Amino acid sequence: MANTRLSPPWYTFANEIKYTYGLSPYITVYDLEVEGDKYTLPIKVTNNNDIATALRNVLPLTHKIGNITIDIVVLNSRGQVVPVTNKSYTPQTLAQTFCTALYKNPLFIGTVLTAKKIPPLMESTIGDVVIVIRRSVVQFFNDDISDLCSNYNEVASKVFGLVTNLNYRPRLRISFSSYDPDCQLQKNIYCKNYCDSY
Repeated sequence: MANTRLSPPWYTFANEIKYTYGLSPYITVYDLEVEGDKYTLPIKVTNNNDIATALRNVLPLTHKIGNITIDIVVLNSRGQVVPVTNKSYTPQTLAQTFCTALYKNPLFIGTVLTAKKIPPLMESTIGDVVIVIRRSVVQFFNDDISDLCSNYNEVASKVFGLVTNLNYRPRLRISFSSYDPDCQLQKNIYCKNYCDSY
């Protein structure tokens, strides 16, 4: 019987990005590059510099897992590294940034601006902008011995939350929510995905 093991968490993290943001027809998430103790995740955006800039601003520059740091490098269609803009946002411009970063991503429904729409009790846990994600499961092979097929399985909206910057200047937060056709708070979509109808 073959030895069973879990994939190292840095490979899991790379795949979490690949199977969320990487589903966009404009975004290619390459395999994690390892040179000695240096870990780099290259992501290339083709044919759209606006998507490249938006993606760079919503993904972290680095992600630390224990003593391993993963550098997340976003490249434009010319192969140039896209810099972070460090700009200040309004809820509207932050929502639009996500609409651009997730343009034509099949998991993305749209964004909701929550100001004056949610009860005070929810304000500490729900973002100023909520990104609505299709009801779906992110699945990929992960040497997971707790799954019959050794797969990683997680709700897509949760996976997006694991790999995305959640806080933005000056004092804005985002959160992710799975699409619910009966949820009144998801009826007023600020910007919709221009992909399949949902």
